[in-house]
This record gives sequence, structure tokens and C-alpha cells, in this order.
Amino acid sequence: MFQKTQLIDLLILILISLGTVLCYHSYNNEFEGNHGLFTVVYLLLNLGFSLLSCVLVVMREDLYLLMSKNRGTAKATDNLASTGRYKIIIGECFLILVQPSPFFVGWKYSVFNQSV
Repeated sequence: MFQKTQLIDLLILILISLGTVLCYHSYNNEFEGNHGLFTVVYLLLNLGFSLLSCVLVVMREDLYLLMSKNRGTAKATDNLASTGRYKIIIGECFLILVQPSPFFVGWKYSVFNQSV
């Protein structure tokens, strides 16, 4: 089971790395003023990778709970909610999903400080 959790962690790392590369390329397209199809596709792929990573996080935490049950450190009736592992899942998924959104491609905003 530990090897499965390591494999899941490796898959999460690969997906997040691919998403970072896609964000980099979409930022370059945005910076150059090219709001074409590639920018949206890159960010949609990144969103998909992030959602898949969140599913993998839930699977990994479920495996950790199963390992704890097999070791005898958790009760057989424990689940992710009763052990508090859902907080880890929510926190990690929040960090994974903080990303450039494909729904804001082409939006611009300006900040003006009038106190100077």
C-alpha cells in the first residue's frame, strides 16, 4: 500500500508540474496580447490536471486511512471525516486549485493609488 501512495504522490507531482508549464505558456501568450485558442486550451488542461490531482489526493488519504486501520492505529469504523483527514484534503485541494482560471482570459484590470 505504501508503494501505491508513493505512486499517487508521483502522479500528483507530474500533473502539477505539467500544469505549471502550461500556465507559463499561457502567461506568455497573454503577455504578448495573443488571446487565442491555445491560451484557453492550456488553462483548461491545467484545470483538468488540478481536478485530477484533487481526486488523487482523496485516494491517497483513503489509502493512508486504510494503512492506519491495518496497523491498528485507527478503528475499523473510522472514516476520513471522523479522523479529521478531510481537513488535509480540503487544504491540499485548495492549494492545488489556486491557479490561473481559463474563464478570465483577456480580462485586464488596473490598480491606481491616489494617495501619492
